Order: sequence, then C-alpha cells, then structure tokens
Amino acid sequence: MAALVSAGATTGGRDAVEVALSRAVVNVEYSRGGLLLAPVPPGPLPLPAVSGRAWHGGIPRRLPQDIPTLATDHFVPFMADYAGGKPVRAWCDQDLDGDLTDQPALPLNAYPAIEGARSFLATFRWRARAGDRTFDAERTIRVVLEPVAAGAPEDQPRFRLQAVFAMTGSIELAGRTRPLVLLDGDGDGVYSRSLFDGVYVDTDLDGHLVIDQMGPEFASFDASFDAGGRAWVVGAVDPEGRGVTLRSRGPAEARAPAPAIGMPAPDFTVVASDGGTIRLSALRGRPVLVYFWTSTCRTCLYQAESLVSLYERFHPAGLEIVGISYDTDRAAFEAFRTQHHLVWPTSFSGRQVWEDPVGRLYRERGTGVLDLVDRNGTLVLSTSQVGAVEAEVSRLLENVTSSRRPPRTPPRRTGAP
Repeated sequence: MAALVSAGATTGGRDAVEVALSRAVVNVEYSRGGLLLAPVPPGPLPLPAVSGRAWHGGIPRRLPQDIPTLATDHFVPFMADYAGGKPVRAWCDQDLDGDLTDQPALPLNAYPAIEGARSFLATFRWRARAGDRTFDAERTIRVVLEPVAAGAPEDQPRFRLQAVFAMTGSIELAGRTRPLVLLDGDGDGVYSRSLFDGVYVDTDLDGHLVIDQMGPEFASFDASFDAGGRAWVVGAVDPEGRGVTLRSRGPAEARAPAPAIGMPAPDFTVVASDGGTIRLSALRGRPVLVYFWTSTCRTCLYQAESLVSLYERFHPAGLEIVGISYDTDRAAFEAFRTQHHLVWPTSFSGRQVWEDPVGRLYRERGTGVLDLVDRNGTLVLSTSQVGAVEAEVSRLLENVTSSRRPPRTPPRRTGAP
C-alpha cells in the first residue's frame, strides 16, 4: 500500500538525525480476512438485529500485558448486515465494552477500488502506558467490507483493515529530503521497540512508501534501511510517536535480489544453537533444505514428525537441513527441538521475523516454509508441504540412493518351464 506523507523538521549531523513527527492521514492497509457467521471473539455477545444476514469480524488489539507474539487473542468485534450479497449496515464495539447493541449503526461509504464494497471508520480511545508515562491514545481504522464473491465458501465475504493515521515527517539524507512514516504496528498506542512497530523511509525518492516489513524501505528497531549510500537504524523513539532518532551504521552493503525458483539461493552464514558456524555455500555438492520455523507455528508442529523421517531417510545420502528459527524465547525454542527430535543445526537469532538476517535476506515472512537448494546452489522449491520436498529430494538424490540399495533378488520361478 503506498502512502504520501507530510514533512517535519530534522536536526543532527551525518551519523545521527533527529526527526520531528506529526499525525497525518496515510491509509495503510495492514490486514485482510474472511468474515464469519459466528461472533468474534467467540462466546456470548449482545448483538443488534439485522434485516439480512449477519457477518462478523474482529480488529486485532494488543493489550499492555500481552506477551509480544505474532498472534493476538484480543479483537474488537464488528458486525455487518448483508442484503443481496452486499453490506447495508455495520456496527463496531468502539467503546470496547464487548456489547454491539449500545453502538449506533455506522455510516457506510463507497469504496471505489472494489466494486460493490462499502467501508466504515471506527475510532478507539484509551489510556496508554509506557514506563512511568501515561497518555491518551487514539486509533482510527477503516474497515472495508467486500461484497459476496461468487464461488466463495458459504458465500463468505471478505474484509480489509486500514490504519487511517500515522506519525509522519521527513529526513534529509545525502542532500535529499525523504518522507518518513512511523507506524504503531501492534496497535497498542505506544511506539516502542516492540513487535511490528517500525519506520518506513522513502529511500528511492519515488514519492511513495511500500508498506512491507521485508522491503528495503522498512526499519524495525533491530533492522536497518539504506539511504544515501549508508545504512541507518532507529536509535530512539518517543513513546507517543512525536519523534525518532536515526543513526548511521556506516556504508550500505549491496542488497541481494529476492530469491526466485531457478536462481542461485542467497548465501548466508549463521551460528547454530550448539555454537557451530554454518555457511550455505560450504554445503555445495549436497541438497540443502532451509527451514523457516517457530515453536508457536501450528504448521511446524504438524511438519515435525515428517521432517524427522525425511532427515533420517535422506541425510545418509547427502541431504542437509538448516533450520532458521524465528523464536524470541530461547527456552521455548529448545523445548520444541528436544520434544520433536529436531537434531539438524538451527540458528537462533532471538529476533522477530522481519529482523532475522536470513529471514530478511530470503524475504520470508512465513513460518513452516521449506526452501530446497540443489547441489549446485540453485533454489528449486519453496513450499510448506513435506511430501513435495520428499519427492524433489528423491529426484535429486536418485543416483545416490539407488546405488545404496541392496541388489534386488529375482523372483523364484515356479511351475513348468
């Protein structure tokens, strides 16, 4: 989603830049999903009457006491009245009391980008806390309600969530003014070194920001961005988002192109959890499975037994697996590996998905992803299906595995010649 931003003041020298920020409209789309027939969150929820069919959704909300993870258990419920396959009324729990009957129906506006879609604005206000500071927080979300799509499961419509406001400004780097947006990605009202929060900078000076945490214009608080030939990182951030300090890490390094099937897999070096060093290019001559995972990933749980079986079958013939963990909890990481017998080397950076060096290199935001690199260092497969990996590994190691099979005994002939 592209966003145009307004300018703010900057001060500082070449290696440190202080940026003053102010609130402005950005309209950043950050989530998409399908509406449900059951209320969100599950359980009893007072609901207004509808004339057509009631569809439900939820706006993710992170509470101050929540442990930072990729998922959240808290949602602000909303409900839409659909008639003739299109939204005609909507309600949202803007006062956060878990009751939709005390909320008026919200005005629906046409959403020109999608034919038949309607949208509404929901604003939430609460007291936020950062250390010993307490302040008023406000968040406005645009909810886009799509019409029923032909052939969708149970005629299920979809919805989109957009953050209407963000803190914006600009920085001067290498003699050029570059727009900047500070996003409260986790929606807790506090700008901090926490999950999802970060800075977007218009590094290519095209007048737009591509809102992508794996993209080159994003900097979380442990990942840098490149501008003006230098690498920059967020050194400090005001909890209310009124300003940030950017610091230079020195000359920028060339950014590797995004991985693509049939192209050389980007090389990397990681330190495994047992202290050993692994370099992908040093494993040339053997197929290598680069496995992106986390202990909280449900898909990874389902994959564990099959992956162990795959490793036991093909490792003697040359297959290597290199795990890239997105865990931030070392104890949970080690417990999962022990419980499920994941004996191959695995890196643990302790960083979030978009902060892990290998994750950013491969632009891999998902978990349970299996990237297979052949013996020549070419990326040949990217999937979450262990069965697909097994078939491809069998092909890559066909000559090796067949040469190790015991000779087949011819069947004994019986009866008359």
